[in-house]
Formats: sequence, structure tokens, C-alpha cells
Amino acid sequence: MTLRSLKAQYLSGELSKPDYIAQMYSVHESLFDYADLLRETDIREITIVDGEVLATTRQDGLRIVLNREDRRATAVEILNFGSFEGPEMDLLTSVLTDAKHMLDIGANMGWVSLTLGKRLPDLQIAAFEPIPSTFELLVRNLALNGVTRVTPNNLGMSNKPGTAEIYFSAAGTGNASLANVGARADVAPVTCTFTTVDTHVGETKQPVDFIKIDVEGAELLVIQGGMATIVDQLPILFIELLRKWAAAFGYHPNEVVTILTGMGYECYGIGKGAPELLTEITGETQQTNFLFVHPQKHADKLPLLKA
Repeated sequence: MTLRSLKAQYLSGELSKPDYIAQMYSVHESLFDYADLLRETDIREITIVDGEVLATTRQDGLRIVLNREDRRATAVEILNFGSFEGPEMDLLTSVLTDAKHMLDIGANMGWVSLTLGKRLPDLQIAAFEPIPSTFELLVRNLALNGVTRVTPNNLGMSNKPGTAEIYFSAAGTGNASLANVGARADVAPVTCTFTTVDTHVGETKQPVDFIKIDVEGAELLVIQGGMATIVDQLPILFIELLRKWAAAFGYHPNEVVTILTGMGYECYGIGKGAPELLTEITGETQQTNFLFVHPQKHADKLPLLKA
């Protein structure tokens, strides 16, 4: 029973005033449950204003919109589990202290761009999110936080420019992909525009120090579309690689590892505990996020990963 339906029943005479007050309070009481829950999470404050629900994080003071339909939205994940990618963001913050230009590929609502943009004042970020409705959330979150060093782009990244359909579910925006990787029944195709890393870098003429890639299985395609940039500039790379997602695209994550380590990169699994130097991803590999650092260019970062 929703608040509005209860009120409608009261106004229509279906509920007496005492029953209406009692039933409404049983719903309002959850406000105090949230107040208790927040003490245990990275969410410091929840604000309800003008039809929006906003969450403010404790560590970085980020204000983010809660997407009503998305059950795995970042703020909801924090409420459910206490934090979101905290160790990963802390590690990236320490590794990227002197980075100037970043590509956030698969930006979603902007968590990585917002966090690193807040913590690293010299970092210029180009954020890429192809789904129009998710892109609107990204833009809204950037505006809420007064972030001006993140340039949002309503584009996807792949191995060639053009248009393609992305399988999208409003209940799980983070699983939007060129393949229906989650085998969800509620997905619908959304036609999106794509570019490549090499095309973007060629057009902007900006160097790239760091690339984050989280595109639900299509990571190999993004790497293929950015090979010239990677070979030329040797940026630090932070890539999500899941075997089950990659399988939907007909490859194993080790293809990405082989390409990059063949260029001299070192691969570190990032998750609970210290970074783990890896030569391959196996059935025993627990990590799903991997940091690729080239010793030739970033020798000063290796002590942070091997401490």
C-alpha cells in the first residue's frame, strides 16, 4: 500500500481518521529505520525534494540522484552493502595523483568520474555513456556536484564508429550491454551511437593518462578500437573483466590480458586485500577488476601496487 493510495482511501471515506493515521505511521516509521541504517553506510544523508530522492555520501560528500527503477543503482548498493568500490577508488586515487586526462568508458551515472573528479583537482575527464536516460542521470549528477572538469558524452565506445543496439533494462542500468549478458527477460534494445578511443583521441588531440573500461563484456572491442592510442601513450588501464560477460562476445578475458601484457603491461587483480600480480585469469581468480600498468612509463606507481 502506497502513501498516495492510503490518502485516497481516507479522502474517499474508506478509512477512518484513526485507521488512516495508524497505517500512514506504519509507513512513515521507515524514516527512522533509514536514520539508523545510514550510520553503518557511506550514505550520510537522504534528501527528498521536488519529486527527487538524493543521497549524499559520507566520504566525499557526493550528491547523487536515486533512480527509482534501478535496483542496483550506486546509492542503493551503498544502502544495501555499506559502501561501493571503496578500496578500488582509494587505490586509483593514490595511483593517479599526477594524471591529467582520463577516459571514463561506461560511465553510467558517473560514480567513478565524480569520485576521481572530486579527489583529483587536476584531472580532466571525458565520460562516455551511450544510453540516453542514463546519460541524463550522469549530467544531472555532475550538475548537482558542480563538477566542471568532467565532459559528458552521449556515446558508447567499441572497435568501430557507428550505431548499434544495446540491451537495456531500467531495473539494472549497470548491465546495459551490446549483448544480453544477464539473460534478462525485461531488456529492450536501445539504438546508440558509438565511437572509438582512437577516433576520440584523434579528434580532441588530447593525451590520455588513464582509461577506465566497464562495458559489460565488450571490453575487448574497446581495446581493439584504442590500440593506436594505447601503443603510443601507454596509459594506465582499469578494466572490468568477467568470464561470463566476455563469453557472450565469444572471447575469454585472457585475450585482453595477453594483448596488454604482450605490450609490456603488468596486470594486477584489484579486490579485497592487496593488489595481486597476475599473468592470467583462471577459474580461481576472484577479482573482476584489473589494473594494467606499464613499468616503462609508470615505474613510480609499482611500489603502490606491490606494498
